[in-house]
Amino acid sequence: MSTRIYGMYQFTKGPITALRHVMTPSVSITYRPDFGEAKYGYYKTIQTDTSGNTKTYSIFQNSVYGGPSNGRYANLAFSLDNNLEMKIKTNSDTGDVTRKVKLLESIRISGGYNLIADSMNLSVFNLAARTTMFDKLSLNFNSTLDPYAYDENNLDYDKYQYDVDGTLLRLTNANMSMNYSLNKTKKKENPGKYSQEEIDYINQHPEEFVDFDIPFNMSAGYTLTYTKRGALNSDVNQSLSFNGDLNLTSYWKIGFNTWYDLSAGKFTNMSLNFYRDLHCWEMRMNWIPFGGQESYNFQINVKSSILQDLKLNKRKDFYDN
Repeated sequence: MSTRIYGMYQFTKGPITALRHVMTPSVSITYRPDFGEAKYGYYKTIQTDTSGNTKTYSIFQNSVYGGPSNGRYANLAFSLDNNLEMKIKTNSDTGDVTRKVKLLESIRISGGYNLIADSMNLSVFNLAARTTMFDKLSLNFNSTLDPYAYDENNLDYDKYQYDVDGTLLRLTNANMSMNYSLNKTKKKENPGKYSQEEIDYINQHPEEFVDFDIPFNMSAGYTLTYTKRGALNSDVNQSLSFNGDLNLTSYWKIGFNTWYDLSAGKFTNMSLNFYRDLHCWEMRMNWIPFGGQESYNFQINVKSSILQDLKLNKRKDFYDN
């Protein structure tokens, strides 16, 4: 069950004309009876030895679709999603133009409550947020928050963290990522260049084709990961990633993927891809020069799918001598 709550604030001065906040609360209840009870007949008990030991098994055991689980289950799930947008007024030759700008595409918190557990009924809470800035920079955040405190063995126990130190929730792990992409606008295609049959095949098998209409496509990313280990210890890892592809000529295209570990201060992996259009033929090469999985794969093949088995392939994997 869910609904939406809208909030609007309008400005009378300045380029910002309005702010809109949309909240989407959601609640659901899941209940499953104990199908292990004898009245349902889904589980049977048999004696396994002469000592009187018994074993319970499902009559659907090893079947294709399986069967209902034993044990009673009842859970209340809840979440709250938020979206924040604003309207901006800009001047143009044709007059004032109003456009929407997303400040926060989503910020969502969710959790659950076990209705039949005898203790520690609350689940961990998940907090996630995402947005895009300037149509190029995407931001993502995910985290897990625990309402319960640690004991002396670094295990959760039935005491709220708030009762220990006044903290409402305890952060156990978090992940933040930023990604910036840059590419040149795709050229307008000639509508009569391909038949409908060719277009359908291209859409169904994109991995078999290389797009030369986009001269370059680059992206860079940053990732930070935080993990809490016990009451005192924690790990923080940071990394950078770079990937993209570039048209050197109308027939040559190269691509790359690489990762740099900021914590270790070194590149952890790199992959280089080369493509050459040979008219009716094509050449591809993938090379991983370092990173623990050094390998290469070189292939020349006919473009036509009818002759897809007509090819020359040479490869070496990291586990080869």
